[in-house]
Amino acid sequence: MSKTGRPPKPPLYVLPHGIEVIGEYPPRGANRYWRVRIRPHPFFDGVKVVHGGCYVRRNRVILASKLGRALTQEEHAHHDDEDRGNDAAGNIERLTPAEHNRHHKTGAKHTAEAKQRISAGLKRAISEGVRPPPPPPNWTGRKHTEEAKARMSSTRRALISSGALPKSVPPSGKGRPMSDSAKERIRAAKLAYWARKKEQHL
Repeated sequence: MSKTGRPPKPPLYVLPHGIEVIGEYPPRGANRYWRVRIRPHPFFDGVKVVHGGCYVRRNRVILASKLGRALTQEEHAHHDDEDRGNDAAGNIERLTPAEHNRHHKTGAKHTAEAKQRISAGLKRAISEGVRPPPPPPNWTGRKHTEEAKARMSSTRRALISSGALPKSVPPSGKGRPMSDSAKERIRAAKLAYWARKKEQHL
């Protein structure tokens, strides 16, 4: 009997090891997986019970009933055919975090839409204080590659020619005091110049 005194409704279906499914819910919003509502079961001992039922991803429930034990938080219920809607027992396999990461990340490239979604999620997490902001980049001691220098130079020339960027003017030394080392270099250069001139006339 339930807390209300009425007999509980019969389950939609019962999986192996007595897992009673009493509700199914399709993907919605940010949740891209099917979920099921099951009656409390030893395989899902840590799941919160709400009004006599537990909400769990359907693929994890199927895998637990297939393996005959509870899944750890680290274990992934992976869809062999990559179809999240196909939760058939033969299509769900257990993967470790490393195996799951290799399967989905190796050689994969994020689409522009995925990059925007990831960026928005990170910004939201940082603004809500869930994730700390990244440290500022440290450029000390770093050098540009020749390719990067050529690319920046080409971009700068294009911006100057289009008028988007003013042409740089070398700084003027007028009115600035000259250091002793600079004076000595100029003096040495003048002496060398006149020495060469003298040799040419000999």
